[in-house]
Amino acid sequence: GPEPIRPPDHGAIDRDECESAFDAGILLMDTDKQLYKLFTAAPAQLYYLLGIPAPKEVRARAETFKDVQTEADLVAEPAEETEPARLVEFHGYRDPRFVPKVMRRCALYRLQHPARPLRCHIIYLDREFESARVDDGGLFQPAVHYLPELLRQVTIQYPDSPLLSVLRPLVAESDQALIAAAGADQERIRQAAVLSDEQRQAWLDVFYYWLMTRLPMKLGELRTMIAKFLPVEETPWGKELKELWTAEARAEARAEACAELR
Repeated sequence: GPEPIRPPDHGAIDRDECESAFDAGILLMDTDKQLYKLFTAAPAQLYYLLGIPAPKEVRARAETFKDVQTEADLVAEPAEETEPARLVEFHGYRDPRFVPKVMRRCALYRLQHPARPLRCHIIYLDREFESARVDDGGLFQPAVHYLPELLRQVTIQYPDSPLLSVLRPLVAESDQALIAAAGADQERIRQAAVLSDEQRQAWLDVFYYWLMTRLPMKLGELRTMIAKFLPVEETPWGKELKELWTAEARAEARAEACAELR
């Protein structure tokens, strides 16, 4: 059967890498484990983020390479084995050795799954974290993406996508902008028809975690803040009032239409 799903564990990074990551505020956000949780819960959403067609059935997991004690962030594997697997690495700090590490993980995946087509993707949380390209004569050619630019494309193609909300804490330019959008973002995730109840809960957990980490706040404080900034039409009583107004407006429209026919 399939290996149990568990978060990736890349081990400790060295002192320079650690300082760079803290400078960027990325380690504090705990991106690897949370992104893993997002896309193992709803792997089809990874394809929407990348702007490529999603397969009918797909699972996502970490891929362990025991011989060299390394692990890929995320591997999405369609149920149809003729469709390519997608090895995806998210990166949010400066590391001159990052690309060679990804090259090794892609090569090891091919050794472990020689019959499976493979595509490699690198998603930088921002352009400033991009590592220098490796001159290998074009042998290793991953698709390179930048999260803010991916989200701009999602905004155009899928303006109501919950991806825009759950990933906002990673790209919002200011805490004020994040706070102002938090209520609407929460409701977008809660009401996302593309997610199951279980997926919605996993995404809300990640969304709250990133908000608490970035702001920082405790969960109770966060919920109080969101309730304060939640648009009136998204509150329970606001929704009831909106439905009532809508029903009354429809009744008035019908009455006017009937009067005109008389």
